[in-house]
Amino acid sequence: ILIVKPAQIIPSYGDRVELECDFEDGSSPQSVNWEHNGRPIIEGSRVFVFNHGDLVIKKLRASDVGVYRCTLESIAGGAKSATARINAPWISRFSPDFESVSLTEGDAKSTKFECNAEGEPKPTIEWYFNGEVIEHKNRVIKIKSVLQSSGVYVCKAKNDADEVNRTIVVEVVPMVTVTPKHTTVDLFTPVHLQCSTRLYPESTSFVWYHNGKNYSDGISSENVVVESNGSLLVIKAATRADEGLWECKARIGTIFVPAWSRAKTTIGIRVSLVFSAGG
Repeated sequence: ILIVKPAQIIPSYGDRVELECDFEDGSSPQSVNWEHNGRPIIEGSRVFVFNHGDLVIKKLRASDVGVYRCTLESIAGGAKSATARINAPWISRFSPDFESVSLTEGDAKSTKFECNAEGEPKPTIEWYFNGEVIEHKNRVIKIKSVLQSSGVYVCKAKNDADEVNRTIVVEVVPMVTVTPKHTTVDLFTPVHLQCSTRLYPESTSFVWYHNGKNYSDGISSENVVVESNGSLLVIKAATRADEGLWECKARIGTIFVPAWSRAKTTIGIRVSLVFSAGG
């Protein structure tokens, strides 16, 4: 009986690999022949046979991967052959390996992220949230649309070939809860327009527009003032110049909150204000 060992091996590129080929009873062969993927091996300084039949491969290359067949002929006559396989380790790369995701607070559906790295041997998978290991199921994590889910998620896939990472920056933006009421005011009287969210993270700000003109972040006209981190817009004395469409967009950092709410304010002498809030 002929034995080739190891029958299967997964080394790293650059490794020295030895495949032993012997008769099980320890008898010496009369001749030995090696094939790689069905072709005779041509010996050289990097690939050669020694010790009456063992194959040596120095500095394994990608081209060395495959099936090796050893054929030994005994002194008594008759040839035996056996095979071995070299599978070099590999691991797939993430594409893309970085992404930024914006979720809206209160969304009933959880968001799934999968760490879908493939490789040989099978990669081990770990998920991290803001640097701390978190649990996953079959490489998948589920993120609820709550403010506490905001942060940096990293999937690490590792095997003997390499380690690859996938980074996902998740920002959960709070819902806009503006509920302006229809209001009637007289000409030259004050008007207060409110834009608010359920929570006020430090990074929350509000951007106001009047017929496309930006009154955001404290930028004020003589008659229109933005206060309270932008959440309150005050028209000191409503005039015809103040009629039109007023918009409030809440944002977290650079991300606008995707929600809208509208109200209409009527001023005497047919001057009207239409207010909308959200993003």
